[in-house]
Amino acid sequence: MATTALINGQAVDNEWFKERGFQFGDGLFETIAVFDGAPCLLNRHFARLAKGCDVLGLPHPDFDQLTEEIYQLCNQVTQGVLKLFWTAGESERGYSRPKALSPKRILKVSQWPDFAHLDTSSVSIRRCKLKLSQQPVLSGLKHLNRLEQVIARNEWSDSSIAEGLMFDLKGNLVEGTMSNVFVQHNGSLSTPTLELSGVAGVVRDLAIDIGKEQGHELAVQQISNEDLSSAEAIYLTNSIIGVWRVGQLDKQIFDTTVAEHGLMSAVRQAVYQA
Repeated sequence: MATTALINGQAVDNEWFKERGFQFGDGLFETIAVFDGAPCLLNRHFARLAKGCDVLGLPHPDFDQLTEEIYQLCNQVTQGVLKLFWTAGESERGYSRPKALSPKRILKVSQWPDFAHLDTSSVSIRRCKLKLSQQPVLSGLKHLNRLEQVIARNEWSDSSIAEGLMFDLKGNLVEGTMSNVFVQHNGSLSTPTLELSGVAGVVRDLAIDIGKEQGHELAVQQISNEDLSSAEAIYLTNSIIGVWRVGQLDKQIFDTTVAEHGLMSAVRQAVYQA
């Protein structure tokens, strides 16, 4: 049989090209911190994955089976990162999915990223030029299509810059390339609404829940560029970095002696719990 597929000029199994995650980004993923053999905030990651499945029309994975496999893979991991992919499985050419879907689960553990060169109590960040498009159906989901974040992250190569902030087409803050953002004004805390774009991070949701439980006020609202310019503190969160405090945004310097908001301190204590 004639060769029908090449990668870098080498013949490969054509079956590889049927994976819909590769063809179309048709799937979801989670990035999970692992400490002492246990995945952190696993129930929250599963809840977001389930919501994503409902929106994309994918069946839910067998979460008991998935949990067993995750613990099997992470058993000997002292500190690492687990990537979980849940794709729509395989199909031939064309956007239409097969009537009988066979989703594929992919798990991979990698080393903990090296943040040693960063002062995570005072990170430097920048504004990104790329503006996020708006699609309310996909808003909040951790789907496989991350080209906007890829383009934005490649706007800088300075290793001293830890993150870039991303805005929508109207100039409102949405998120970082890999993080959610919290802004402090006169002791009050707010985070951008994600109704039209952005990823609803599990640590963002953790912060919202802790705020309700402990009585910390947290406004979920539109945040403008001007709001950032008048902020007394900015924080970044995700499941791997936990909570980072911003020391500099472009040329704007923040006074990191200003008391950290109590909600952010509470999130720090909870983010790496199994």
